[in-house]
Amino acid sequence: MTYQIKVWKNRLSEFPNRRRFETTGIENTYDVMRAEGNVTEIGNAFDETEMNDLEGRIADGFEVTASAETLATHTSDTTAHITAAERTKWNASVPNTRKINNKALSADITLTAADVSAVPTTDVVTTANANKLLKLDASGVLPASITGSSTNTTSVTSALTVSTSAPSSYIGDGKIWGVY
Repeated sequence: MTYQIKVWKNRLSEFPNRRRFETTGIENTYDVMRAEGNVTEIGNAFDETEMNDLEGRIADGFEVTASAETLATHTSDTTAHITAAERTKWNASVPNTRKINNKALSADITLTAADVSAVPTTDVVTTANANKLLKLDASGVLPASITGSSTNTTSVTSALTVSTSAPSSYIGDGKIWGVY
């Protein structure tokens, strides 16, 4: 039930505060009576019926107010709802005419390794194979030996010394020149 506003009216009279004493028949005991003169508006009664009606309407009003507060809290929740301005901004953020790797963003797209110049997963292996990339295992170690032979290497017969300064000479034909 929605709150119904009642229009209250004041009592209007010629002499609103005037009172007269009437004897009760008991010595020194009087009744106080209105002596307002001409009454132009009776106004609302201040009685049980009017007060209970007021209480009921106030209670109904609180129920409506609680529902209005709950609704206001819910609709202002920026996690659950976005404003029209936010929706417009988000819809305009990435135009569906924009392309990535020549694929329009008007729908979901799938990018392949070739689209982004990446190595296909089929070329990453855990055992040494020609023309493939060797993947480290879970411990960060190569799971296979990468030693082999080459026709253009020079054998090193003594230990190598690693130095922090630039090398003063080269080993072999310039194939290995040191670490600095």
